[in-house]
Amino acid sequence: SSDLVSEYGAPCVWWYAPIAGGAWQRLLDDPTCQRSVTVRPDGAALAITGSDDLRIRDRATGAERVLFASTALHGRAAWSPDARQLAVVVGDNVVVLDAASGARVAATGRGGHARWLGRDRLLYVGGRTWTRAELRVFDVRSGSDRRVRELDGPVGMLAVGRDGVLIDTLATAGTAYVATMPPAHPLAVDEMTPLDTGAEIDFIPAA
Repeated sequence: SSDLVSEYGAPCVWWYAPIAGGAWQRLLDDPTCQRSVTVRPDGAALAITGSDDLRIRDRATGAERVLFASTALHGRAAWSPDARQLAVVVGDNVVVLDAASGARVAATGRGGHARWLGRDRLLYVGGRTWTRAELRVFDVRSGSDRRVRELDGPVGMLAVGRDGVLIDTLATAGTAYVATMPPAHPLAVDEMTPLDTGAEIDFIPAA
């Protein structure tokens, strides 16, 4: 398996870093730092999301083709496990595209942060506000779209692995949490001291 690392700061560079070890591979130079990259499951191609189109790049030849064009694209595209489909956020919806033709296959209700649970099912975040969000499962074949869990606060990211789902929730919305640094052990949010500020805060250097 593998992972992607984005090097931030202009210009940005996208890298392919094998988790099992080995040399990092330079995937893409991104001078404007406005593109997102995902590697096809077989490693042979990239899905590159820009401000106005989704491109597929062959890693062996460097050849690119525009799969889908829209000025409402944002976020990172997600390949289905069999690499036949791509899920991408267009405006306020998750759209499923045929990876060969770019044809629109299906679309969820209002939502984002989509990740595949299998060949035909998408996990995505719907009903998002600053105080709540819904975790939903969308079946591409049947069109079934059901809520599986309600979450407090907005969701920053979803990651799906073989052993479970990692949900990055912005649990500190409206509340600041304080801990001594460095902590004696990794801290959960409920182990930290809450300050109900109603807004974000920062530290001011001592005089």
